Amino acid sequence: PLVHVVGGGPSYVNMPGYKKTLALDIKEPAIPEGAPKDPTIEKIEELKRQRFYPGAHNLPDVKRGFDERAMAPEALAQDDEFIAKDSWQLNAVLRHLGVTHLIYAGFAVNFCIPHAPGGMCDMRRLGYFCSIIREATTAVENRESCREQWHLEEGLWQVAHYGAVFSLEDINRMLDKLAALGQSADQEARQGLLLK
Repeated sequence: PLVHVVGGGPSYVNMPGYKKTLALDIKEPAIPEGAPKDPTIEKIEELKRQRFYPGAHNLPDVKRGFDERAMAPEALAQDDEFIAKDSWQLNAVLRHLGVTHLIYAGFAVNFCIPHAPGGMCDMRRLGYFCSIIREATTAVENRESCREQWHLEEGLWQVAHYGAVFSLEDINRMLDKLAALGQSADQEARQGLLLK
């Protein structure tokens, strides 16, 4: 099954897949209170925002990027596909579907995919095997790394801590084998495809 994990914006809240998710019995744990407010840290964070990351000089580009971003129509959730907005919703959907292995695709292997809600760090802590398709991701690079895509390679290497890195060829081969097994194949036969 395909499950979409969304981030930001209200565009998904009225979609059938999100309503389908909300119909599940989702238990969100209480989040413990974090660090107390620290005026010094707040000043350092503001200095960082203004001068370094993203930097005041980059804010117009960042805003334009967010204003102009849009999902490719082929990547939008279809009516029967679940949509989750956080790790707790994703966990409820996966438990409902009996899924234990997640295969990620998207942007970026060194930021959102591991660290966003529903990302590999959270899902691995919950016991899921988390993998990625090499050709279906990229990384946030900087001027020193972009020519050789060092951050992409580092991000893919880090995925090995959570699961596996598959090539698109691997995925297509597994999908072809699944199709050949048909709907009658039991779970053990399906899982065995990953080991071949």
